[in-house]
Amino acid sequence: GGALGTATHGSGPTLGAYHTQLEAMQFVDGEGRLREFNRERDQDMIHATGVALGAFGVLTEVTMNNVPTYRLRRRKWVLPIGDMLRDFETMMAA
Repeated sequence: GGALGTATHGSGPTLGAYHTQLEAMQFVDGEGRLREFNRERDQDMIHATGVALGAFGVLTEVTMNNVPTYRLRRRKWVLPIGDMLRDFETMMAA
């Protein structure tokens, strides 16, 4: 629940943070009630509770859309701020 509840990041526009892969969730709320939401029926609640830092209760079960294994390549370089701002959208889409 920690990686999900804190919006652990993805690796680009096609692979978002963990909560973007969330299909269904179950948690016990502050009054001890079991709450269940799924993306098809409860899209607003999935969005509201997916990254909630535990504020809605204790997460007990999740259903995620898994993605195939892939490799990342990291590139690191220094760039003047003006160049970075100019090319930001292109770099983020890579």
